[in-house]
Amino acid sequence: VYRSTGVDLEPSADGGNNIGWIAPGEWVNYSVNVATSGTYTVQIRAASPNGGGSIKVGFSRSNVWTSVPVRSTGGWQTYTTLELPVTLTAGTQLLTLLFETG
Repeated sequence: VYRSTGVDLEPSADGGNNIGWIAPGEWVNYSVNVATSGTYTVQIRAASPNGGGSIKVGFSRSNVWTSVPVRSTGGWQTYTTLELPVTLTAGTQLLTLLFETG
């Protein structure tokens, strides 16, 4: 209903939408505007009943690619915030979330 692409979105229990039914190798891109070069904290909201997954985070202009583990949160709608410090250059960049595991 939200969009007609292959990304599986569903309503989130606490409002908005979340991406679900993730398969290894799937990815999503988001455009971000970095106002000033510097160190930032990427925050990823994740939920997993079993854990053991990982998400690779990348930025197109800053040569940042880091794998972030996803541990068990106890349920598909029980969220935790994963934090990743990154050093970014100023300008418009493409943030990629590459799902390394389902």
